[in-house]
Amino acid sequence: MLAHIINILISMTLSTSLDSDACIWYLTTNILDNTVGVFLCIGVLTVIEKYVFGETYNRFRSGNYYTVLN
Repeated sequence: MLAHIINILISMTLSTSLDSDACIWYLTTNILDNTVGVFLCIGVLTVIEKYVFGETYNRFRSGNYYTVLN
C-alpha cells in the first residue's frame, strides 16, 4: 500500500514538473519498483541465508523441502 501511494506521488510530481501524463510515470515507477524490489528481496534473502544462518541451520534455507522423519 505504501509503495502504491509513493508511486502515485512520484508520478504526480513528475507529470506536473515535466508537463506529461501521470499514467505513464505511474507505469514507469511501478515497473521500476517491482523490478528493483524483487532483486532487493533476492539479495536480502541471499545475505540472510549466507551470513545469518550459515552452515549450521541448513533446514531454514529457502527451497529446502525435506520430509521430517519421526
